[in-house]
Amino acid sequence: MLAMGANAPLALARKGFAQSGSKGPQHLITLLDAVVSNDASGDQWQEYGDIMTYLDHCELTAVAIDTGAMDEKMYMQFNRSAYVQTWDRTKEFIQAARTRKNQPTLFEHFEALAKRWTN
Repeated sequence: MLAMGANAPLALARKGFAQSGSKGPQHLITLLDAVVSNDASGDQWQEYGDIMTYLDHCELTAVAIDTGAMDEKMYMQFNRSAYVQTWDRTKEFIQAARTRKNQPTLFEHFEALAKRWTN
């Protein structure tokens, strides 16, 4: 989160993700299907790009925590609710993307950390 203040593209992606994620899992899966089938409009590609950019940030955060490059306790206190909420909003999308794109490990660190923080 701190990096987003200094990272305008990430901040814009987060804003786009928030708008997309609030539309529900079926919207995200419909968007994924349009992208995978190469039938997406320019706006859909932008929306998909925002989602993937923000999810990449979540994955990078999880990897940084897992490797000790980032302090888990500090980040959890700062951003736990938003991080877990992001997983809850995107888990169906991510599971569909893993299948449709044949990438079974897509965002696996993000998933594991969000699940750990859910308990």
